[in-house]
Amino acid sequence: MEVRLISAGSTELSGGDELTPCGLATTTLPLLWAAPSFVAVKGIVHYPAAKPTMNPETRNALLAAIAKARRWIEDLKLGGVATLAEIADREGLGERHVRLSAPLAFVAPRLVATIVDGTAPTDLTVTTLAQRLPYSWTNQERRFRDIGTANS
Repeated sequence: MEVRLISAGSTELSGGDELTPCGLATTTLPLLWAAPSFVAVKGIVHYPAAKPTMNPETRNALLAAIAKARRWIEDLKLGGVATLAEIADREGLGERHVRLSAPLAFVAPRLVATIVDGTAPTDLTVTTLAQRLPYSWTNQERRFRDIGTANS
C-alpha cells in the first residue's frame, strides 16, 4: 500500500518526490500492510452443563407410565379388577405390556423426584426402568443414582 502526500503550492522536489500533472510536489510513502486472512476460529462456543438434564418428552412419558401403573395397582387393591388381564382388556393393551409396566407403580419416591426435576439419568426410558427395576427402594436409588448408570 502506498500513501501519496501532495503539498499544496509547493513545486520544489526533494529526494523521493515527484510532480503531479498539475505541477504540485508529491511524496510517496510505502506502508507495509497485508489484509488479514479470514480463517475460521476454532474453539468451544458452549460449555455443557456439569450434569445433562433429561429430555422433557422422556420425563413426561416416564411420569405418565408411573401414574398409570399406580392407578392399575390401586384398581387391583380396591377390587375394581381381579387380574392384570382385565386391566389389559379395559385399556386396550396387551397383557404382557401391562404385566411388564405394573412394577412402575413401586418406583422409589426419591427416584420419582429425580425424574420430576429432570436430574434422573438421561438415558432412562420407560422400558429400561420397567425392565431393570429392583424391588427394594434402596437398590433402585443405588442403581439409578448417577448419570449413565441406568444400563448397569
